[in-house]
Amino acid sequence: MNTRRTLRLLVLLAVAFGALLVAVFVWRPEAPDSDEPQPTLGEEYGIAFDDITKAVVEYADPTMPDITIVRESGGWRLAAPVDAPALESGAQDLLRVLDRNIRERIGPTREEYGFGAPTVSLTVEYAGQTKRFLFGNKGVSYSLYAKEEQDDEALLMQAWVLDEVMRTPAELRDRSVMSFRKRDVRAVSVGWGDRGEEIVATREDAVAPWRISSPADATADQDAIGLTLDALLETKAAVFVADSEADILGYDLGPAVTDVRVGLIEGGDRAIRVSREPNGPDGRIRVASIDASSVYEVSPDLLSALPSRALDWRNRRIADFQRSETHRVEVAYGDTRYALEKRSTLAEAAWHIVEPRDARADSSRIDELLFELDALEAEEILPATDAALGPYALTDPRLTVALYDSPGRAQATILSFGARAGGTTAVRVNESASVALVKDAAAAGWLVGAAGLRDRVLPAIDSIDVRRIELLRGRDLVAFTRQGVVWRISDPVVEQADNAVVDGILLALNGMTVGKFAPAASGDRGAPALGITLVRKNLERATYTFWTGGADGVRGQIDGDADAFVITPVQFAEVDRTLEDARVIPRPER
Repeated sequence: MNTRRTLRLLVLLAVAFGALLVAVFVWRPEAPDSDEPQPTLGEEYGIAFDDITKAVVEYADPTMPDITIVRESGGWRLAAPVDAPALESGAQDLLRVLDRNIRERIGPTREEYGFGAPTVSLTVEYAGQTKRFLFGNKGVSYSLYAKEEQDDEALLMQAWVLDEVMRTPAELRDRSVMSFRKRDVRAVSVGWGDRGEEIVATREDAVAPWRISSPADATADQDAIGLTLDALLETKAAVFVADSEADILGYDLGPAVTDVRVGLIEGGDRAIRVSREPNGPDGRIRVASIDASSVYEVSPDLLSALPSRALDWRNRRIADFQRSETHRVEVAYGDTRYALEKRSTLAEAAWHIVEPRDARADSSRIDELLFELDALEAEEILPATDAALGPYALTDPRLTVALYDSPGRAQATILSFGARAGGTTAVRVNESASVALVKDAAAAGWLVGAAGLRDRVLPAIDSIDVRRIELLRGRDLVAFTRQGVVWRISDPVVEQADNAVVDGILLALNGMTVGKFAPAASGDRGAPALGITLVRKNLERATYTFWTGGADGVRGQIDGDADAFVITPVQFAEVDRTLEDARVIPRPER
């Protein structure tokens, strides 16, 4: 009996253990698939962002103003608590709660869910319908109770979605001071009412160049106007000072105000008034938007991008010529006249002085002077009236520079430089209707005469072609004659010469670089310290004469050249050789 009872007990235990194994490893209670995505709030009620035309957010917190945004043809607009443009991104942020997933429906509403006095309510109008969502109290596990007002069932959502609808008007507002597309702008003006001045730039279409139309018709600086338009588009409000100003034109911005107006090709204007005095921290200035009837504080960087005078938008370049194509320059001042021409060969293109005499010019210096003229910009521009031409001595200019920049073109670009005053010089180009004041140094480079622009290298010498060298000091003559490849002293004695010394004289003269050229003095310069005459095989003679004792160095002149040159005492010592220098020193006998 005991054995039978024991067997029964063992069988029952085995069955129970088997059932337990099945329950643990085989059977699973049917549960919802947690990986299956839950619908968003917008999907649950058939609301798409692009269909929304209006949204109203109401807050229980009295410190947070209720917000109304509406979609217009030009984008979103804030309708309450202020009327102002809104950001597309701001509207998306405010309504992003519609893109958040519902955790679950939790059945009929209860008082503890907080829908009687919701923390936030969101009303959206879309496709002819209206839905109002209530966001109540927070629940456990970071949850939030929510419901659509007409729905009997409550929803459970993530608690953090409440932060997305807790927005301030400033977070939604478009902070742009002006809104337009650059290609749509046909006119832009900047005026200074306190000074009674205004500059206006216009263009015919989006690809046409800008031109100044007021205060005078003139070529505009395209880059300067482009930078101003960029600054107007990029300037953002740091602080919203006032909204819905009834008399925005009369809003007190201080005594110094700049008026900016942008006219659009399709019609319509954008206008702002800018204070030129700081009104806030970090030097911020105030801007009144005429279109928005609002006042902002913005960075003072806007002032630096706006012109402070009419000249800032003008093309300040004085001379319109092609520097690389310029082939002739004529200069006149006082009684001095000279001309330069560019001569081109296969080897080089070099400048030459052609009047009053022919000489090689310092090409690099001429190019520098032309570059300075090309880059010359006006410090101020005046109308070319008799009142301006007279005081600035442009009726009888102190310097004229004529530039010929097209082969066969007779008409030159003539720059007339007048009187100097206050570090500036008056310049008029041809018979232009304006006079420009430029930095005084602009004319100095041309006021050196033809001699001052000569190439500072003496003519090259073919040493092999020289058969005789004569050194004359007063009446003392030392002469060297070439015999084959050997130099011999031929006067005052006849003997072998030191080839290195004699060749050194030719080497020093050949292409010697001088300090400067200057017109030869017409008066008595005293007796020369040294004369060197080179006699070629065809008996042509070239004489170099040197005078010492000058304050600026040793002066020299080549026979037949109207200009003198200046070299250093060290250079002169290389050619100032004596008879004893040229003699061959006998070797001592051993």
